[in-house]
Amino acid sequence: MKAGDLVTFSAYAEQLQGLSRWSTRYREYKNKPPLVGLIISVSPSRHGWEGQQYHVRWMEREGPRGGDGQWGQDTFYRKDLKFVSRGR
Repeated sequence: MKAGDLVTFSAYAEQLQGLSRWSTRYREYKNKPPLVGLIISVSPSRHGWEGQQYHVRWMEREGPRGGDGQWGQDTFYRKDLKFVSRGR
Protein backbone atom coordinates (compact mmCIF):
# COMPACT_ATOMS: atom_id res chain seq x y z
CA MET A 1 0.00 0.00 0.00
CA LYS A 2 1.14 3.52 -0.69
CA ALA A 3 -0.13 7.09 -0.31
CA GLY A 4 -3.12 7.71 -2.57
CA ASP A 5 -4.65 4.22 -2.31
CA LEU A 6 -8.31 3.82 -1.35
CA VAL A 7 -8.86 1.49 1.59
CA THR A 8 -11.53 0.10 3.87
CA PHE A 9 -11.43 -2.21 6.90
CA SER A 10 -10.13 -5.76 6.63
CA ALA A 11 -11.92 -8.75 8.13
CA TYR A 12 -9.50 -8.52 11.07
CA ALA A 13 -10.39 -4.89 11.80
CA GLU A 14 -14.13 -5.62 11.48
CA GLN A 15 -13.80 -7.87 14.54
CA LEU A 16 -11.97 -5.36 16.77
CA GLN A 17 -13.99 -3.97 19.66
CA GLY A 18 -12.80 -0.39 19.13
CA LEU A 19 -13.80 -0.36 15.46
CA SER A 20 -17.20 -2.07 15.78
CA ARG A 21 -19.00 1.27 15.36
CA TRP A 22 -17.55 1.57 11.84
CA SER A 23 -17.88 -2.08 10.81
CA THR A 24 -19.73 -3.02 7.63
CA ARG A 25 -22.42 -4.94 9.50
CA TYR A 26 -23.19 -1.97 11.78
CA ARG A 27 -23.23 0.46 8.84
CA GLU A 28 -25.60 -1.77 6.84
CA TYR A 29 -27.93 -1.80 9.85
CA LYS A 30 -27.88 2.03 9.82
CA ASN A 31 -28.37 2.11 5.99
CA LYS A 32 -24.95 3.63 5.32
CA PRO A 33 -22.41 2.61 2.65
CA PRO A 34 -19.09 1.03 3.76
CA LEU A 35 -16.47 3.37 5.17
CA VAL A 36 -13.78 4.31 2.61
CA GLY A 37 -10.56 6.20 3.25
CA LEU A 38 -7.51 7.54 1.45
CA ILE A 39 -3.99 6.75 2.65
CA ILE A 40 -2.29 10.11 3.09
CA SER A 41 1.10 8.94 4.37
CA VAL A 42 3.09 5.85 5.28
CA SER A 43 5.72 5.81 8.01
CA PRO A 44 7.89 3.16 9.67
CA SER A 45 6.44 1.62 12.81
CA ARG A 46 7.55 2.77 16.22
CA HIS A 47 7.79 -0.93 17.03
CA GLY A 48 9.95 -2.97 14.68
CA TRP A 49 7.65 -6.01 14.61
CA GLU A 50 4.55 -4.15 13.41
CA GLY A 51 5.77 -3.13 9.95
CA GLN A 52 4.58 0.19 8.55
CA GLN A 53 1.98 2.60 9.89
CA TYR A 54 -0.64 4.12 7.62
CA HIS A 55 -2.29 7.50 8.16
CA VAL A 56 -5.78 7.43 6.65
CA ARG A 57 -8.16 10.29 5.90
CA TRP A 58 -11.69 8.89 5.91
CA MET A 59 -14.31 10.14 3.45
CA GLU A 60 -16.67 10.75 6.36
CA ARG A 61 -16.13 13.34 9.02
CA GLU A 62 -16.81 10.85 11.82
CA GLY A 63 -14.25 8.22 10.80
CA PRO A 64 -12.06 6.47 13.39
CA ARG A 65 -8.84 8.11 14.51
CA GLY A 66 -6.80 4.93 14.64
CA GLY A 67 -6.78 1.18 14.89
CA ASP A 68 -8.29 1.24 18.36
CA GLY A 69 -11.23 3.55 17.57
CA GLN A 70 -11.33 7.09 18.91
CA TRP A 71 -8.47 7.22 21.37
CA GLY A 72 -4.81 6.26 21.55
CA GLN A 73 -2.92 5.79 18.32
CA ASP A 74 -3.80 7.76 15.21
CA THR A 75 -2.51 5.19 12.72
CA PHE A 76 -3.50 1.86 11.23
CA TYR A 77 -1.38 -1.19 10.47
CA ARG A 78 -1.51 -3.23 7.28
CA LYS A 79 -3.61 -5.98 8.86
CA ASP A 80 -6.32 -3.38 9.68
CA LEU A 81 -6.82 -2.28 6.07
CA LYS A 82 -7.64 -3.70 2.65
CA PHE A 83 -7.88 -2.17 -0.80
CA VAL A 84 -11.29 -0.99 -2.00
CA SER A 85 -12.40 -3.23 -4.86
CA ARG A 86 -13.20 -1.58 -8.14
CA GLY A 87 -16.88 -1.28 -9.01
CA ARG A 88 -18.28 -2.22 -12.37
